[in-house]
Amino acid sequence: MKKLALLVVTLLTSLVLIGCNTKDDEYVLKVGVVAPPMSTVIELSQERFEAITVIDEEGKTHNYKLEIIRFTDYDTINRALNDGEIDLNFSQHELYMNEFNNNHNGTLVHLQGIYTTANYLYSTKYNDISDITKDSVIGIAREPINLNRALRFLKDLGLVNFDDNITGNITIEDITKTIEFELELFELTGLPKFFVDIDAAIMYPSFGMQADLEVGKDTIAKEANINSAYDISIVGREDNKDSKIVRDFIDVVTSQETVDFLKGEFGDTYEIVFDVK
Repeated sequence: MKKLALLVVTLLTSLVLIGCNTKDDEYVLKVGVVAPPMSTVIELSQERFEAITVIDEEGKTHNYKLEIIRFTDYDTINRALNDGEIDLNFSQHELYMNEFNNNHNGTLVHLQGIYTTANYLYSTKYNDISDITKDSVIGIAREPINLNRALRFLKDLGLVNFDDNITGNITIEDITKTIEFELELFELTGLPKFFVDIDAAIMYPSFGMQADLEVGKDTIAKEANINSAYDISIVGREDNKDSKIVRDFIDVVTSQETVDFLKGEFGDTYEIVFDVK
């Protein structure tokens, strides 16, 4: 009998604690990030987001809490969002998100573009495209969407060719090289680390900075014709896209502070794609 009473008390205590946690969770937002500058933008938004006061249906006041969850790759962060382990992520453009949804029956939703930037061909060994030879090694990202983008960039530069009638993502098997250089594939986040071992690489400016490279000084070509599908964006899910906490967070991020940081850090290489709130 004592064991039964103890079990009942334990269960009731657990239910009370679960109830409390559920109530508190209404005001906690978990946002996933992988790398700067996306992670920095979220960090800069934390204090202003947590200063927001919300009044519940009972007239009690609450402040939001932001939990920044860090990931090391772009697939895991999308799986976590899709599975409800986090509420939002800020790590990708819409084309990458769509690819994930198609491959994993995902329910991720594009919520707000923040900035866009071109890819650049970085090299500290060459001053011009014409310097690339059959012995050159060029590093590009291996993920299908980023690989497709890099190969299209290389075609625009006259370094590879492929059939313009191909639908979907271009792959290595689709190309013919106009010069017999070597293409080496890396995880996107690995390009800065391994840049010293190759002759050139296609990267965003933020990854170039991780390798202590500068646009202009260490770049020999810039990607052209970028469309809005490449805007780096805040992504949520179908079930939370219209929630107040998500909309309040987006209002905080789309601020002059974010503009000032990105422009101060990257200048004209980054284009802001939102209207300041």
